Amino acid sequence: MSLRLALACGLLVGCAIDESGLAADAGADAPGDVQPKDVTLLDITQPDVTGDAMDETPPPPPCNPTAAFGSFVDLAGGVNTGSYESSPFLTSDELKIFFARDAGGNRLALFYASRGSPSAQFGNATKIGSISNSQTYDTAPFVDDALTQLYFSSVRDGNGHYHLYRASGNGTPDGWGSVAPLDVLNWFEPAADLQMWVAGTTKEIWFASDRLGSLDLYTSPDTSTAPTYQSGVATSYAETHPLLSGDALTLFFGRSDGSIVHVYAAARANVAQSFANPQLVSDFDFATSNNTPGWLSPDGCRMYFTSDRGGDSDVWMATRGQ
Repeated sequence: MSLRLALACGLLVGCAIDESGLAADAGADAPGDVQPKDVTLLDITQPDVTGDAMDETPPPPPCNPTAAFGSFVDLAGGVNTGSYESSPFLTSDELKIFFARDAGGNRLALFYASRGSPSAQFGNATKIGSISNSQTYDTAPFVDDALTQLYFSSVRDGNGHYHLYRASGNGTPDGWGSVAPLDVLNWFEPAADLQMWVAGTTKEIWFASDRLGSLDLYTSPDTSTAPTYQSGVATSYAETHPLLSGDALTLFFGRSDGSIVHVYAAARANVAQSFANPQLVSDFDFATSNNTPGWLSPDGCRMYFTSDRGGDSDVWMATRGQ
């Protein structure tokens, strides 16, 4: 499916779209069991989420923050199913992952999974029933470590397109309530607003919207201030999936070239400046696959991202070298 067609399809109620601008298609004829030669498949037979002492492998040492991303790992097991998974977001200890999955009929829903240590495989994923149901299309979760705030993109409330929502939590992965749209950030129908990211240091909000005709990036200092169009990173193609590093000095995002989606990055010297002159992060390019950023570890060493390099849209992890 061409990107233009997928985008047009994805903005309709009956054809869910994830943050990458790719229509969810669980019935696609794709060789999901065939892995590229430079890919390591994480294939542990028994997921371990017990947290036993023998499983508490220390996290890897800090990486070289300027090194390339490599060592691509498909999160097999509890996360990837051969259906359609996207939009990973993890807690800072990397023990819980939240993501979107095709829940049937191209309807995306939010799921979560847990593990006992950062080196273990995630256990079986569970749908977040307090958010996703048979009437909603939900994707792009952003969760705080205390599990008290959840931001996500959803088609609900009689709308025909994705908009940004917030929910309050009780500290458990499926304990969400008080779901409400972020009206100041959202634009009017038929525009779509999605893929919200909150910077860790500045708390500035980034998201994608097609309110001007194509998907571009927007920012706001908070949820009560009207957003600003980010012309410094805009092109005639779609820009999506904004992700900021922990110090908010590096911006990662997805950009279409008219055919496939690549990972780009832009830098700034301080948080008072704007991002400009984005550069292709070719580390993530593989053949004609679509790749979009999802979540970056606090030390900047590991990127969890969405890719269809294995045939299906799945969640992957890449690690920087030393």
